Amino acid sequence: MIKIPRSRLLSNGGYSLIVSPMDNEKYLIPLWIKVPFETKLSDIMVFDDNKEAQKPAKNERIEHIVTGSKGKVYSVIIDYKSGHSCSCPGFGFHRTCKHIKGLITK
Repeated sequence: MIKIPRSRLLSNGGYSLIVSPMDNEKYLIPLWIKVPFETKLSDIMVFDDNKEAQKPAKNERIEHIVTGSKGKVYSVIIDYKSGHSCSCPGFGFHRTCKHIKGLITK
């Protein structure tokens, strides 16, 4: 499951999945986030920014799309069974980050 905030969508609330002919990768647009090739539109969940993200059940894996403090977009996976992860540089160094902490404390 990939969660995206409603405020990051097109003005009409739209989004789509495309395969780029340049690198043959699949992207979620308008955010241009690379997603696994097998991702379907039914795997995308839109949430209202003003509502708190719900903590997933212990056996659930949810991917959040977050915007970092400097405007970069990161993919954060909250998975209590296999472990959390984030695509930000901080997670690469410390194996945790403020994006994960912000989601699991909500």
